[in-house]
Amino acid sequence: MRDIWEENLLCTSCNSKTEKIVLSKDNFNIRTWKCKSCKKSWPHPLDYKKFEGWKEIKDQRFNVKIREVGNSAVVSLPREILSFKEIKMGEEAAWKFRNSEELILEFRN
Repeated sequence: MRDIWEENLLCTSCNSKTEKIVLSKDNFNIRTWKCKSCKKSWPHPLDYKKFEGWKEIKDQRFNVKIREVGNSAVVSLPREILSFKEIKMGEEAAWKFRNSEELILEFRN
């Protein structure tokens, strides 16, 4: 199935050819078509949907419990994070310290 990004679009207002640009917002690249004539723009629907999902969860605080399993500790990930990142059970992630107070979990997908 072809991605709509492969298509050349015409402006719905002035019927001019649009140009493809990539906008960056909150570390998201949003593919966008922009009309040079009337300056109207249209974001790629899939990129925009992902960005909107990010806006919904970015300022939420997720309180979780640390549990003991054998000789290790386990931290659960809330469903909202799993869904947003499209994480499947069994995928790998990596922890690293940002500073002495912050621990970052990096997803590999």
